[in-house]
Amino acid sequence: GGNSGLGEACVRALVAAGNWHVVIAARDSERSAAAATAIKRQVSTASVSIWKLDLGALKQLPAAIAELRARNLPPLHGLICNAGVQLGRLGPKTVEGVEQTFGVNHLGHFVLWRLLRSHFTTPTRVVVVSSGAHDATQRTGMPPPRLASVTAMAYPQTDPALDNDPGLAARRAYATSKLCNVLFASELDRRERRSGVAACSFDPGFMPGTDLSRSMPVMARMLFRALTPFSRFIPSGSTPRVSGSVLANLVTERNDADVQGRYINIAGVAQPSPEARDLSKAAALWDESIELARSLGIDFGRS
Repeated sequence: GGNSGLGEACVRALVAAGNWHVVIAARDSERSAAAATAIKRQVSTASVSIWKLDLGALKQLPAAIAELRARNLPPLHGLICNAGVQLGRLGPKTVEGVEQTFGVNHLGHFVLWRLLRSHFTTPTRVVVVSSGAHDATQRTGMPPPRLASVTAMAYPQTDPALDNDPGLAARRAYATSKLCNVLFASELDRRERRSGVAACSFDPGFMPGTDLSRSMPVMARMLFRALTPFSRFIPSGSTPRVSGSVLANLVTERNDADVQGRYINIAGVAQPSPEARDLSKAAALWDESIELARSLGIDFGRS
């Protein structure tokens, strides 16, 4: 998710910091190449390349990872999980038939990390981009998330509690996927901390000027664009440049204790929702995600 919006702003901040080679991973190679070219024009010393990666096609990930590892790249030290979709209506699915919001926003990042894990060199930093929408007490305009079994989230047609309104169901699926992001990051940190991996989740704030609304109805997209000039006046509002800089800092921060297992927004360390702090739910999400991925034909080996 590094070829536009928050992701591209983060790449710019990382290359400006120096000493980093940044790989822009995204589905659209043309847009990624254009972003990389623009960044190199702006920062003459920028070391950046692109990688075609589709988190909505899990079975393609092993081949994509093999292609990446065949390049003469520096050791891997950081992963920013920033890909995301927000649908106007529930319905679209991933290649494997999983509901797209859950499949990309959570399961895709989860599987990518599991498959890439052995290729990282410590110290490693993992940042999972979440949202205030994970917390029902925050005024985000989203319905409260509803954390169900992984099977029910992957195949909502099997969930008896599914909202009848496809639009409401889509918004709730987005909020729920953002809750999954926080749980995933905290559980990853808990399991990997002793092995030199520090993980956290990040809420970039409300940024109406990004491509996140690309799958929403036309009127919703127009409203988002109209709000862009006023984002700094909106509670929790931000811009890709501001939030991208904070996101980059979470990768380059030298002190692991400042990020380990934390939920962070543009103002600093914050408190996620009570449900997002539930260790048993985080562990269950992790274990059930492994089971689902394996049922879809993903081989994690002994990892």
